[in-house]
Amino acid sequence: MKFANLKSIWVWTRAALIVALALLAPFSPAGAADPDKISIVYCEDCVPFHFRDAGGQPSGMIIDVWRLWAERTGTKLEFRAATWDETLALVRDGKADVHAGLFFNEARNKFLDYGAELAETDTTLFVDKDLGAVESLTALTGHQVGVLAGDYVEGYLKERLPAKDVIGFESYEALTDALRLGQIKIFAADTPSGIFHLQKSGLGHSTRLFSKHQLYQRFPRIVWFE
Repeated sequence: MKFANLKSIWVWTRAALIVALALLAPFSPAGAADPDKISIVYCEDCVPFHFRDAGGQPSGMIIDVWRLWAERTGTKLEFRAATWDETLALVRDGKADVHAGLFFNEARNKFLDYGAELAETDTTLFVDKDLGAVESLTALTGHQVGVLAGDYVEGYLKERLPAKDVIGFESYEALTDALRLGQIKIFAADTPSGIFHLQKSGLGHSTRLFSKHQLYQRFPRIVWFE
């Protein structure tokens, strides 16, 4: 997959998410105090899914779905941006009614109710060219792998690699800074997000996406606190 394919990923996934709008129509957050207004927390830099744009406004494919859902249901939305790890805490602690969208796992299922599945996306390892081909996850032992702190992939990799080798970063900006400084040479991210942040940081020319190292495919889902 070439970095130039990000636009086609955006177009295809956005179309699939709009179709998923029909699945959201009957949903009502169990914990919302006011059924006519709900608060939605979203990741500030999880492009293209949900993020804060240059004007400071909520944006992204899943945000578009929420806005269309609000138009259909007449529900007012209050968006709040945070780092990924903070988004989980805000919903867990009852400070937001809904998380814009994330993957299911057992740890999150302890404090979240899950709604409709949205479009399928995949998560991939991005490996610096200097390391050459990596034939398996076990070959990464001894190498530090950067991830977004609290992201699904963090737990996934810690189940398969020494936990000390999986390094969580507060934001993609912090992660790409570590790449630029040579502190890490491998990271894992949802494929569109990884491609975008490599392009944004100017590191795309020095980092190769190995398609054989797609880690998994999942459906992000809307969630709200119990």
